[in-house]
Amino acid sequence: MSDGGMVVIANGVKSVPSGFVLLSERLGTLLADYDQLEQEMVATGFRVVCRQDYKLRRDVSDPSSDIVKIMRWLTGHSESEARAAIDDIGVGLLSQPNMNMYANRLGIFTK
Repeated sequence: MSDGGMVVIANGVKSVPSGFVLLSERLGTLLADYDQLEQEMVATGFRVVCRQDYKLRRDVSDPSSDIVKIMRWLTGHSESEARAAIDDIGVGLLSQPNMNMYANRLGIFTK
């Protein structure tokens, strides 16, 4: 990296419960955690110059929604497997307050 160069990471924060994280894990997709990525960047000599939290809305409680298509694309599972995972977790749990929010964090790093 040249002097003054930057690295930008935007990724999910798994420490904040969300239906999207539960569903992804149930389908066997390991999501990288922003906090872990930041620790690795700092350990290799980068410093954080900016960090911003933001939330995305991903309601996974309705298996008839486009979330099934997204989960199929992300995981390679069939539609029936994605719907079964939603059923396994339980629509009741997935429809609880804030389970439709997915916490993300943006970090800008430089050396």
